[in-house]
Amino acid sequence: MSGNLVRIRTGVASRPTRQEAASLRNSQLPAKRATARIQAAAVAAHSGLVCAEILTALEVQAVKRQGSVMDDRARAIVDSYAGLVTTELARLTLED
Repeated sequence: MSGNLVRIRTGVASRPTRQEAASLRNSQLPAKRATARIQAAAVAAHSGLVCAEILTALEVQAVKRQGSVMDDRARAIVDSYAGLVTTELARLTLED
């Protein structure tokens, strides 16, 4: 009976196996980097949208309290923030 069993090698992997594993890991790196950039952009976009929403609500409240004097200033602040978020998202797409 024992002659029918397949012997399983245990211990340290042979060199070709380690080389194949390293090759496989290296071939997966571009996909892993792309995934990380996509996830980072999603987090940044979500954060930017939430903050822009809050800032817009604050802009509306400030204009109601201060009148038209505050309108241009508040709009400029919120627009500047939106530009910052857009710039950072563009940077994420350009990183290697």
